Amino acid sequence: MRAARQDHDLNDSEFESILGHQHQRPNDNRRDMVHAAHGRARSQRGFLFLAFFGIVAFFAAVRSGALQLDMNVKVGDVQPKNKHADAPPTIVESGSSSSNGGVPVRSTGSPIAPSPTQAKIVITPSPVKSPTKAPIKIAITAAPVVVDVVVKSNEEGGDGSPSPAIDAAAAVEITTEAPTILKKETPNPTSAPQISKTKDSGEINTILNSYNDNKGNPSKKGSKGVNDASYWGQWELTEHASFQSQKRESFCKNVQNCDVPNTAFPINSWQRDAKYVEQFLLEGLKLVNRTKEAIYAEYGAGYPLTEEIRQRREVMFRTGILNCTAAETSQDINKMAPAGGRGGWMCESSLDGLVRRILHAIITQDDFTIALGGHSVAAGHDNHFAQSYLHQSHRVLEPVFARLGIQLTSRNLAHGGLGTLQSSLGSGDIYGRENDILMWDSSMTESRGSDAYIELFHRQAVLSGNRVPFFLDEQGYYDFMGFAIKYDADVASFSRAGDQGFLVSTSEQQVKSLPWASQYHLCDPQADANFKQACNVWERKYDITCWVDRDDFTPPTKQLDKIRTSNHPRHQVLQAQGRGIAMMVLTGLEHALLRWRNELSSNSSNNNAIPLPSEEYWHVAEHYQKIRDNVSSDGGVCAEMLRESKMFPERVCTTPMKGRTQFTPRTNPDESSLLSIMKDFQPNSTKYSKELLYEGPDVPNPSLAIPEGEIDVRLIASTGKSDLNLVNHRNRNRAKRKHRKLASAFLSSTSSTLARNRNLAAPQIEQSSLWYPTDGLEVGFCDGSTDSYNCKRNAQNDCLLYGHNDDRQGIMGDGYSDWVVFNLHDVTEGIIMVKVHAWYHKVIIGKLNPLTEGMDVDGARSLLRGSSSSVSTADVEGDESWSSLLMSWESDEEDGLDYHYDQERYLKADPEQVMPDTFKFDFALNGKITTYDKQKFWEVITNPQRVVQLFTLLDQQPNWVQKNYPDGNVEVAFRLRDCGRDQMMHITHLYWA
Repeated sequence: MRAARQDHDLNDSEFESILGHQHQRPNDNRRDMVHAAHGRARSQRGFLFLAFFGIVAFFAAVRSGALQLDMNVKVGDVQPKNKHADAPPTIVESGSSSSNGGVPVRSTGSPIAPSPTQAKIVITPSPVKSPTKAPIKIAITAAPVVVDVVVKSNEEGGDGSPSPAIDAAAAVEITTEAPTILKKETPNPTSAPQISKTKDSGEINTILNSYNDNKGNPSKKGSKGVNDASYWGQWELTEHASFQSQKRESFCKNVQNCDVPNTAFPINSWQRDAKYVEQFLLEGLKLVNRTKEAIYAEYGAGYPLTEEIRQRREVMFRTGILNCTAAETSQDINKMAPAGGRGGWMCESSLDGLVRRILHAIITQDDFTIALGGHSVAAGHDNHFAQSYLHQSHRVLEPVFARLGIQLTSRNLAHGGLGTLQSSLGSGDIYGRENDILMWDSSMTESRGSDAYIELFHRQAVLSGNRVPFFLDEQGYYDFMGFAIKYDADVASFSRAGDQGFLVSTSEQQVKSLPWASQYHLCDPQADANFKQACNVWERKYDITCWVDRDDFTPPTKQLDKIRTSNHPRHQVLQAQGRGIAMMVLTGLEHALLRWRNELSSNSSNNNAIPLPSEEYWHVAEHYQKIRDNVSSDGGVCAEMLRESKMFPERVCTTPMKGRTQFTPRTNPDESSLLSIMKDFQPNSTKYSKELLYEGPDVPNPSLAIPEGEIDVRLIASTGKSDLNLVNHRNRNRAKRKHRKLASAFLSSTSSTLARNRNLAAPQIEQSSLWYPTDGLEVGFCDGSTDSYNCKRNAQNDCLLYGHNDDRQGIMGDGYSDWVVFNLHDVTEGIIMVKVHAWYHKVIIGKLNPLTEGMDVDGARSLLRGSSSSVSTADVEGDESWSSLLMSWESDEEDGLDYHYDQERYLKADPEQVMPDTFKFDFALNGKITTYDKQKFWEVITNPQRVVQLFTLLDQQPNWVQKNYPDGNVEVAFRLRDCGRDQMMHITHLYWA
C-alpha cells in the first residue's frame, strides 16, 4: 500500500474530521474508536496530549501575527468568564449570526451553513497575566466542506481590552461528537495548504451553497417549494464559449490516456481562463454539497440539524476515509473499517486515486464510466432495471457530472444466477476497457472459496483495459484490501444500506408525516398486527408497471398487470443503497475540486500561471501502468488455485484476454457479439429477425415517479440558470445509437445454397447455415446503461417497461448443423478457450434446433424437406412454418436450468447420461481438426463455476504462436457428429489472447 501523500491537498482539520466521523460506532467507547481509526492502541490521554500541543502551536502562531491560515473550521461563540462578559474577545470580525446560532461571524457570498455534522474542541486557557481568560469553542466540519477562515491577530478584545492569552500551560478540555477525530500525528498548521486568500483578513468566506435555517426545513412533507432553487441554490455559472465546442481529439490525439501537458490546452480554452476556472470550482463545490444535502433531506435528515439527526446522518450514507499508512496487512485495515450501513469506506491513498481519475475527466472533458458485475441482486431483479442500485446512483450523479462537463455512463452488467467468471475471462470486451469505477457484487454466487475467480475479476480489469479502474467491492467476501496492498491498486468498499439511521414506519397516521423515500421502508416490528401486515404487503415493497397506454403504439402481446415475485431486495432498499454509492462518488468529486482549488491558491501570486492543477495530480497513464506492472508480475491467488485445479491455463491470471459473447448485457453490443466474428455473417435484415417494436424512450413510468411535494435529488442537482439537457449531453461524444437489424446466422454470404449430401467426416470446413442464435437475434441496445431502454423491445415481451438486459443467449447447433466458424484476430499469447452449455439435449431443455427440422427420419439424416439437395435463402424467407419455429424458441427459465442457486437440482436429467454414446465433438484451428469422443469430451470439459463449462482449445507459448500463426489470425470451427437432433451444444463465449 503506498503511503498517503505528505502534502495532501486537504488540510489536517479536514481529514481529521473525515476520519473521526466516518468511524464512529454508536456502541464503542472513545478509545476503541480512536484505535479503529488508526489501527494502533493508544490511550485517550495520549491523543489529548498530542492535540493540546497542536492547538497551542496553532493559536501561538495566530497571535504572533505570523500565520493567516485557511482552515476547514467554523468559529464558535466565545464565552468569557470575567468582567467583559458583555463583549466577548474578537476572534473574527462580527456580523450577522442568524444562520449560525448566534455565532459572531461575517460572511460574503452564500450564507454560512451549520456543518452537516460537527465536532467541538473546547480550549480553556489557564490564567497568566490577565484575569480576562475565556473558553474558546471551535467546531470542525466532519466532511471536506470548506469554510475559508482567516484568523486575524488582534491585541485587543471586542471592547478594546486585551484579548485572552493562550500559553503552554493552558488546560485543554476536548469534547466531540466523534471521538475519533484525533490523529496520531500532531497537525502542523504551518504546512497546511491554503484554500484561498482573502483581501480582508477578517472575512469568513463560504464556498458552499448551503442552507439558511431562517428558511425552514425544505424537507417538510407536502411543501410545493421543496425542490425550489430559492432554498437549495442553483448552478450560476454561464458556460464558457469553449466548454461544449472544444474538440477533445484536437489536443488528445496520439497522447496516451490524454495525459497532455497543461500548456497543450488552447489559449482561449476554458482550462486557461483563470477567472472562469475559479468560478467553475466554486459552483462545482456548491453543486456537490447541495446534492449531498438533498440526499439527506430526502430521508428526513436535512436541516435544521438536531442531535438526533446528526446521529442518524452518521450511520446512513457517510463515506469513511481511513488513514491506512500504519497498516501492514489487510486485516489491520479491515479492523478499522466501519461495519454495516453508511456509504462505504476507503483508504486515503485510494481516495487519491479516485480524485486523480475525476480530475482527469473534468480537465479533458472525458467520459466517466461506472460498471457493475454481479448477480441478480446487483441486476435489481424483481424491480425495474432503472430501480437497480447502480441506476439509482446514476440518477443522482448524472446531472452533477454533466454540469462539470463530464458524460457519465453507468452500466449494470450483472447476470441473474451467475457469478462474474464468464465475463471476467473477456473483461475488456464485455465489461469494457474504459471503466473508471468497476464494482463487484456477486456474494451469493461467488461466496467464500471463490477468491481466485473474484481476484480474476480485478486482474483482468487491470490488464485488459485502456484505463485501470477504481474498484468498489462489497466488503467481507474477498480480501480486496490484500489486493490493494500487494498491487498498489485503488480499492474501496461499499456497504448495503441497513436500517441504521432510517426512519421507521410505526402507524398509518405516522407514515403520512414521513418523507416519501422513507414511507414503509422499515416497518416497526412492535407495531400492531394490522399495520405490520399493511406495511409489509407485497404492493408496498415491489412496484413494477409493465405498460403505460400511449396513443402511438399498442403491444401485440398482452402486458402483465404486475410481476409478482419477491426473491430480491425491494426498490426502497436498492434506492437507499444507490444513494450511499452516490455519496461515495460525491465525496471523491468534492476532494477533486478542493485539490484543484488548493493548487490555484498556491499559484495565486503568478498571474501567468495556467489555472490547472499540477500534471502530477491529474495525469493517469503512469499511475495505471504501475498497477498493471504489479498485477502482471505474479498470478497471486488466481494462479495458485489454477495450478492445482487445472480449470483453465494459469497464464490467464497475468495475460490480458479478449472475448466475444451472446450474453447480454455487454459493452458495445454489436462489436462484442459472437456474431461479429462469425465467418461470413452478414448484418442484413430478414423476416426472421425480431423487430424493434417502437423507437425512442418510453413514456413516464408511474413506478419511477417522485410524488409532487417530495424531495427530488436529481431535480435539485440539475437546476441552474442555464438549462441542462441531459439527453443532448449523453450524445455529445457518442454516435447516435440505433437498433441494428442483424441478419440471422443461417444466411451465409458465401453460399446461398448448401449441399446436404457431402461427406461430413471430410476435412472440408465451410460455414454452415444450420447454427441458430437462440431466442433469435438481439433486439435493442443491451449494454446495461440507462440508454438501453429499448433492450428486448420485441413482440414476445409481456412486460416492456421492465427494462432488464440480462439474458443468456448463444449460438446453438446439433448433430446435423455441420461447422460453425469464427475468425479470431490478434492471437499472440497462445490461449484460446470456449464456453459452452453442453447439457443442451431435448430431454433437458425440451426444444430442438428449428433449422434442422425434417432432417432426421428413422434415425438417419435426410435431405431437408425430403426432396431438394439444397435450401436457398428464398426458400427459408418464404416459409411461414419456419418463421413460427424460429420465433417460438424463447429462453425460458435458463434453458432447462432451475433459476435458483441449488446446483444439485438445476438440470432435469444428467447431461452425460442422455448424451448418445456415439457422440463426437470436432474443433479445428486453422483447418487442423481435433476430435473428442464422449468419454474424452467429459474428461476435458471443466466446470469452474455454476453453469460455466469451459474447453481450452489452445495453450501454447508466444514463440509457438509466432511460428504457427505469424499473422495472429486463427480460424476456429466447431461441429457435433453422430448424435442426431436430440443432442445439441450452445456456444456462448469465445476467449483468446
